[in-house]
Amino acid sequence: MFTPVRLVRFWFPLILIVVGFAMLIISPDIVGIEGFALMIGGGLGVIVSNRIHRMGLAGERDRDAEFDARAFFDRYGVWPDEATPDQLEAAARDRSVHTGGASPSQTPRRARRP
Repeated sequence: MFTPVRLVRFWFPLILIVVGFAMLIISPDIVGIEGFALMIGGGLGVIVSNRIHRMGLAGERDRDAEFDARAFFDRYGVWPDEATPDQLEAAARDRSVHTGGASPSQTPRRARRP
């Protein structure tokens, strides 16, 4: 339940926000208001940072899909969404031969292009 990723993505911002509200309730003067603003800002900052990081990872998946589509085009002369069922079957056979029957999640990641 408390994996490092889950801790940073969910629990740490939640704790910051709860502490912010607690500071406002405990001390409703200027110190409590400033503490509230700092804690809420910190919690929201962590949430936004996590979201930006996840968007970056999604971009890498898109880049990998584009790389695979271009490799398919180089090999078969058509884009994967325009391929005939025979071409798709041949690509699936080629992929299973090259990976030894392993699923894509079991194969090592290829080196990133610069």
